[in-house]
Amino acid sequence: MRTLVHSLPLALCCAAGAAHAIPAPIPVEKLEADAQAIVEGTVVSATYLKTRTRGSYATALYKGALKIRTVIKGELKRGRSLPLYWSAESWIGKGPEPPGRGKKPAFYPCEQVRVYLWRSKDEGATRYHVSGRRLLRAPPTYTSPSDKHRTIRCVRGKPK
Repeated sequence: MRTLVHSLPLALCCAAGAAHAIPAPIPVEKLEADAQAIVEGTVVSATYLKTRTRGSYATALYKGALKIRTVIKGELKRGRSLPLYWSAESWIGKGPEPPGRGKKPAFYPCEQVRVYLWRSKDEGATRYHVSGRRLLRAPPTYTSPSDKHRTIRCVRGKPK
């Protein structure tokens, strides 16, 4: 009986933690079906734009460019430079970060990726938004731009 009394709080503690699950990644089949365009290419640049703070999180905003090598689906042209936008969230609150927040796609100069895109029209201009990505070939180093080193380019296969 004593063991049961001591293990009950532990069981309740662990069960409460399991209720905060990390979102599952989107299956490739769903990404392919939902995408309006799928392309493969090399990330040729990445630029740090700014950091926004909201509540207990800081969000760094980035812009990059993908040189399209292969068009798998959609109307995009091989050789075109496609703008990419992404953000990276970091916990700045007190104590440990609460569980349950998923990570968004990030891009690094010189990596080769397959990108799943959806299209929108803003005031007549067509924009493509990333809904998923798959790494095809890793870059030599994972280098992210920052407020000190704002733009990193892929020069002869190496981030500079």
